[in-house]
Amino acid sequence: MSPSLSPSDRIGSNPGAIMSSGSEFAGSPANQPVLAHRATSGAMWIALEMGSTQATSLAVFAVMARFVTPADFGLISISYLAIYTFKTLVIDNVVLAVSRKTQPSDLEYTTSFWLTLALAAIASLATFLSGGMAERLMNAPHLKDVMSAMSVIVLFMGLARTHEMRLIRLFQFRTLAFRGIVGTALGGAIGVALAARGYGLVALVIQQISTSAISLALLWASSSWTPSFRISKETALETLFFMRTMAPSSILNVASQNCDTFLVAYFFGPANAGIYAIAKRLRLALQLVAATPISGVVFPTLAEVQADGERLKNVSQRMIVLISFICVPVFVGSSSIAREAISVGFGQQWAAAGPIFSVLALGGIFAILQNVSDTMFIVRNRQIWSLYIVLIQTALAVLLFFPIKILGPAYLAVPFILPYAVTFPLSAFLVSRLTGLTFSEWLTSIMPSLASSALMFGAVKLIDSSVTFPNNLSQAALCSVLGAVVYLFVMLIVSRRTVVSTFGLVLDLVHSRPLHAKLARHG
Repeated sequence: MSPSLSPSDRIGSNPGAIMSSGSEFAGSPANQPVLAHRATSGAMWIALEMGSTQATSLAVFAVMARFVTPADFGLISISYLAIYTFKTLVIDNVVLAVSRKTQPSDLEYTTSFWLTLALAAIASLATFLSGGMAERLMNAPHLKDVMSAMSVIVLFMGLARTHEMRLIRLFQFRTLAFRGIVGTALGGAIGVALAARGYGLVALVIQQISTSAISLALLWASSSWTPSFRISKETALETLFFMRTMAPSSILNVASQNCDTFLVAYFFGPANAGIYAIAKRLRLALQLVAATPISGVVFPTLAEVQADGERLKNVSQRMIVLISFICVPVFVGSSSIAREAISVGFGQQWAAAGPIFSVLALGGIFAILQNVSDTMFIVRNRQIWSLYIVLIQTALAVLLFFPIKILGPAYLAVPFILPYAVTFPLSAFLVSRLTGLTFSEWLTSIMPSLASSALMFGAVKLIDSSVTFPNNLSQAALCSVLGAVVYLFVMLIVSRRTVVSTFGLVLDLVHSRPLHAKLARHG
């Protein structure tokens, strides 16, 4: 399963930097409806890409899982620690320095391209040379060979990054979606063909490289822009200075995103790292597919009403209700059938990922709501608050890992979810200072979905323990249907208005209507 890029990966470690500094939505009133429509359309294409690429990746790995071992996938996951570290610290920040401007010039984009390529080449070489040291540190045989081969992906990322960001600034999400979907499908097909022939770890490595190379080729083929051979010394120096200012937040971002995989790999080895990685990847897939269609319009919606305190409060509350109604049952339901779903999808050798995914899925609820808070911080120019919250969460996760790890691999996810008990109330309190939405109103907004999902979880577990099923597939299917029925039934009782209004908003999104404007208008 390819860890393909999400929209947030493309935008960089601080997606709000583009919006807040360029602030297209803060332009003239005449331009706002056009830009807002483009943002909503972009959200649709992002949602299509996420749904398609995640479904394809899961389908590919469901096949390849029969031919590869958890240790093989663990080596791939460890290699991506280095790849994404360089991507976040180096490649993303170079392009972000230029793309955050209101109207970047062709010379600035060209300078960004060559500087990114140079730094990506250095990072690729560093990945290649560090494989032996990483293999000894992690006590992971064959890691050196895997990192040496996959180091070329860093170079491909450097070649693609400026073109990606330029298309994002032009709202060309359709082109990016096509590239992502086709690249994932073709790379996956190559990986499946090789895995079926018994190439195992080699098949996984070639799948990753092929997906990246094909995506790069499609991106260049579909882009009308070609960099020249001119660079601006002034832009290059400005970019390097920007990278220095972004270094602390980028380092923290890398640590927060990768500390769990690193700790698991270091203390429990590649096999458990592979099992943890598949559970984490499934949680991420759920998070992207469930939340992207709505979260894609959170920023323009909040930005449009930010000057009106009462509307900002009402729209913020409606956003929380909407996201909770859609996302909470998805994560809770997935947690309730985690064991069956993983056994059906990937085979018994991955069954140990079941309890890990069950815990991570519950944490996805708080991750989604945390993203809403982060967006609010960006809109109100309080990005530093997000940085502090990430710092607290990362520090708590690392501290909790050491006492909890003695319980064994089945509890690997617990230390990375428990910190939400501190950071979630903290972020809700900070949002209340910006919107006037009290903490009790925040809880009231999510409580119907949480209560209905809890009853759904109980119903699924009751059926699971009292009914004998012929196989895991029938058990997962029946429990999923039952859970959905219970959730909707309870929601209609406790919050009928939420159900009716949500389905109306979803229809607006499906018909490409300006959803953010509808939310803002009824705020």
